[in-house]
Amino acid sequence: MRKAVKIDTLKIGDYTLIHDGLSQGLIQAFCQCPRKFLFRINKWRKKKGKPGTLFGTIVHDVSDAVYSSGDSSLDFIDKCIDEVLTREGQINDFGELQGAKAFAVLVAYCKYYASDQKDNKFGEPEEVFSVEFGTREIYAKRKGKIDGQFYPVKTDKLWLLEKKTMGRIYEDDLMIYLNMDFQSLFYVIAKEDISGESVKGVLYDVIRNPGLKLKKGESLLDYIDRISDDIQLRPEHYFMRLEVPFKESDKNYFVNEVQRKTKDIFFKIKACEKDTPYKVFYRNQSACRGAFTCDFLEACSTGCLQGYEQGDTIFPELEY
Repeated sequence: MRKAVKIDTLKIGDYTLIHDGLSQGLIQAFCQCPRKFLFRINKWRKKKGKPGTLFGTIVHDVSDAVYSSGDSSLDFIDKCIDEVLTREGQINDFGELQGAKAFAVLVAYCKYYASDQKDNKFGEPEEVFSVEFGTREIYAKRKGKIDGQFYPVKTDKLWLLEKKTMGRIYEDDLMIYLNMDFQSLFYVIAKEDISGESVKGVLYDVIRNPGLKLKKGESLLDYIDRISDDIQLRPEHYFMRLEVPFKESDKNYFVNEVQRKTKDIFFKIKACEKDTPYKVFYRNQSACRGAFTCDFLEACSTGCLQGYEQGDTIFPELEY
């Protein structure tokens, strides 16, 4: 049996900002915890278990497939859910339960926003990008995947589309936060660099993760029907569509913010020339536990990567 890799042996390897680049997720991993960034660039991840974000992954990926294909049929949605569960290694009771919830929500979502498909409202869903950016001293690639983009009726202003799944929705707090949402601003400034035109703002589709639990002895089909009935009674509880415009000053400030965060990462990597990455990329214990427990909590606690596996890419979220 192969011995587990000790985390104090992790290296920077051949990772560079200009060649491999940064996604919004990788930058946020660094801001949450520098050690998490080190795990990510070494392509380590937790072995397939019960990911708390599986429902969101299903809803996001399947809705993108629906918008890309224009097919919102029940069979297509069901087929896409099975593909996500297979890819995520979740063909099990937990996966089937999350798939059932997602099926009920996605079918209702497509009906609620049926005009999106009819009017072909959102163009180029799932646009993957890789663009250079930086300062005179430090250059890097920005990488990401934009959910969608569109021009509202009777306007020539470009907007982006983002989808978020949440268990609880606090509208007032959400609106305040979305004005500075890192992911959306990251995509906005990238799209402006790619297209050469100004992006007015982002349309957020907020989709609620149902709080209804599977009852003892209840079949998945009955569970789906119960969720569907609840959505039909109060669709506004499950679906919110928020328009968040960004001023030029918001975007200019964010560009400076990304550059400074990139510099922080650059100097951390530079420091590894004189010290080990394990010491340079220190832990932030404040980020270990929260709404979601960090995937690398056990690795940091035990000092080794038993129970983890090394993938093929730093950015698996851009592969699908």
